[in-house]
Amino acid sequence: MTKLSESRLRAFERKILRRILGPVCEGGCWRRRRNDEVYQLYSDIDVVKFAKLGRLRWAGHVWRLQEDDPAKKLLATKPYGTRGRGRPRQRWIDDVEEDTARAGCRDWRMITGAAKSTPIMAMELQTDIEPQKYRRETAALALSERLKRNGVQHWRDYTPASAPLRTQGTFLSKAAIVALGSSARTQSRDVVLGRKAIEELQAGGTTIALQWIPSHCGIWGNERADALAREGSQMEMPNSPFAYQAAKGCIKSCVKERIVESQTQTATGKRWSTLLEPKDRVPPNLSRMEAVAGFRHITGHDYLNAHLHRIRVKDHPGRTLCQSPTPMTTDHLFDCPHLDGIRNSFLLDDTHWVKIAKLYWAARGHMAEEPQT
Repeated sequence: MTKLSESRLRAFERKILRRILGPVCEGGCWRRRRNDEVYQLYSDIDVVKFAKLGRLRWAGHVWRLQEDDPAKKLLATKPYGTRGRGRPRQRWIDDVEEDTARAGCRDWRMITGAAKSTPIMAMELQTDIEPQKYRRETAALALSERLKRNGVQHWRDYTPASAPLRTQGTFLSKAAIVALGSSARTQSRDVVLGRKAIEELQAGGTTIALQWIPSHCGIWGNERADALAREGSQMEMPNSPFAYQAAKGCIKSCVKERIVESQTQTATGKRWSTLLEPKDRVPPNLSRMEAVAGFRHITGHDYLNAHLHRIRVKDHPGRTLCQSPTPMTTDHLFDCPHLDGIRNSFLLDDTHWVKIAKLYWAARGHMAEEPQT
């Protein structure tokens, strides 16, 4: 689903709920219900979150199929080539990855493979997809119901001669464990019911341990997955078809890296090495005179006396404008006494590049008026 489709689904759902719930009367005037009022009376997740939970349930169901099942093969297939016009930018499995990553569960395949029922897995992920308040309330209720089911099942098989009953619950939602294990006062009915269910189990002789599972540690199938991963790393990679656009992108990326590396080596110790950084280059929105002056200032090829002496056009690199023996470069233009009038004419909104251009072309004009030797 795209952001636009999610927005349209929520708008349609609110429209139906307003029709069912009707308007509200305040001070003798009737008005339509606000969005927060609608969802407060509805007291359930919206249609978009319901669709995402269904997507998680179906992903878990498909992932637990056999490896040769067509549905699982299609889920794990990665198409190559260009995307057709009008087709979604993401695959269905990409949306599932985003939902689970947002929930902080990146190893959902391992956890789903070990889960006994897909709805429980979806409920656990639901507690992390929802906001923090909903996460603590709904997750606590789902967690307590799961404990109650496990406790009743073990209690039927319990005999006084056996060892004390022990029940261990492993969950993905850390917020649910915090809400149930805390003794702080809460206004959530679900949290209160969850704590009451745990107290009833403990009163019946059940020892309850709530354990939070980070990633997929300690879950059935973890060792098998590690063995398969090591085995797969030693296998030879198959020669899969390579799309033209993908090959073109790889070649372009390699060529660009080599060009940047060559330019970096060549520019080492040079004044124009700053041109390799985009932020230090001359802005492209300057006029031609300003851009030329800025580029010559950066590279040092400014056609002032120091540069002209280096290329053997001038006999000495001194500053002819202020009669100084030190080399004349663009850096000196900001201190040259001969250009005080230009510096005093700077405007408040003149940029650094505009000031360089004014000083540079004024200095070049004065040099052109000097008698040739």
